[in-house]
Amino acid sequence: MKTHEKKQPAQALARLAQPALRRVGAAKRFRTRGALDAMAKKRSPARVVLVAFIVSAMLSASGCSEQRPDKERTALAGGELSGVVRVSGSGPMAPMIAEMAKDFQKLHPRVSIEVQASSSGRGYTDAKQGKLDIAMVSRVLPAEERELVPFLIARDGICVVIHSGNPVESLSQKQTADIYTKKIANWREVGGDDKPLYVIAAPLAAGSTELFLHYLRIKNADVRADFLELTIADRFAALAKNTSGILYSSLGEAERRTAAGEQVKILPMEGVPATRENLAAGRYPLARPLALVTRGLPSGTAKAFIDYARSPEATHLIERYEFVPYRD
Repeated sequence: MKTHEKKQPAQALARLAQPALRRVGAAKRFRTRGALDAMAKKRSPARVVLVAFIVSAMLSASGCSEQRPDKERTALAGGELSGVVRVSGSGPMAPMIAEMAKDFQKLHPRVSIEVQASSSGRGYTDAKQGKLDIAMVSRVLPAEERELVPFLIARDGICVVIHSGNPVESLSQKQTADIYTKKIANWREVGGDDKPLYVIAAPLAAGSTELFLHYLRIKNADVRADFLELTIADRFAALAKNTSGILYSSLGEAERRTAAGEQVKILPMEGVPATRENLAAGRYPLARPLALVTRGLPSGTAKAFIDYARSPEATHLIERYEFVPYRD
């Protein structure tokens, strides 16, 4: 008799659960207060709470997996991430994201993260066309953009860089604009040596160009560059060969090259030294977001990698590459 009494609650629970289980396919009805109110009229409060609890547990255990895309269910099969994630875009972001990929792959040996440096514009376009899983974009997305979803991971600044052998210590906003439009053509006009300026620029596809030109209040068509190159490595290589050169760059990239002993000098902006500390404090006037971007909401391994890049576990890599972690 005692044994029967112990089993009875379990049997009663099973009987109560059956109607709820049959309705899992229409679970939305159980999520509304109106449905629970209707149930309350027919059942005791204890039975309503019990059935609601069972439905809630079933939705947590099975409803989420039903809504997960096939791609994600495959990637998470057996509880272990797997698959290939293609990442491309912003040159300054690429070394940092590549390091994150290495650490992530150590945690998930069945995952391969392929990171390639191109430009923010190229990454943006390839992501829209479905050629990438994740784009690295170092600029604000257009306000009208609805298809791509950005996930902010860090902040960076844009700075003006000259050769370390150049005696010039600062340039005003107007002087910089006049240099890039060739209204000023000789360093002597801004307190430097009597040498013609060698203007290095990047096309609009580079994440830094749009923000830099907006800051200078000039149009891309007005820029008079002696050397126009998309990749940031080639722009710095051109500066190394020409002591009369000037370029604009990611602040993080410029600080890394300075620390590595390259012959570059970072100029202040509006009297504010171009440093990561001033950027983090909000004092530096020319800042931009660094984001991982997907076409639609990510799932599976791509989502897991983005979550990792935004987690505290990746903060040390953001700081190592002289960027400022993005904290809400």
